[in-house]
Amino acid sequence: VNQAAQELPEVSFVLIGSGELARTRLKKLSNIYLLGRRKYGDLPAYLHNADVGIIPFDVAGHPELVHGVHPLKLYEYLACGLPVVSVEWEELKNINSPAILCQTADQFAQGVADVVKQPHDMEAYVRYAAGQDWSSRIKTISDFLEVE
Repeated sequence: VNQAAQELPEVSFVLIGSGELARTRLKKLSNIYLLGRRKYGDLPAYLHNADVGIIPFDVAGHPELVHGVHPLKLYEYLACGLPVVSVEWEELKNINSPAILCQTADQFAQGVADVVKQPHDMEAYVRYAAGQDWSSRIKTISDFLEVE
């Protein structure tokens, strides 16, 4: 996020959540906004005004934690019609989502830059998210186990 914010001073990076670690690791740049916690019911308004959803997990610093995460935030962003730029980890590669997956800070910054400049197929994002409900998960598991 630091590198992307430095390279893209015209882009505002608005982060919501408790994130004490973010407060210590993020630089005090004029385009990084740490809003802290917000009420769950208020989040759609923030997402409605966003251009991109980011998932900037620290895979290198916390590999066991990140590799154990299923990306619910990804589905929330996509359900709102937002394109997503994320660091890459195994689970994200395996689910074949429309997110832009990045392995380096340079790729992350470039992904954000590309996304904010291009029109998007918001309907495709919403369709992908809609296909990730529990009924589709149960079908995948049933098919794998060959259960009817």
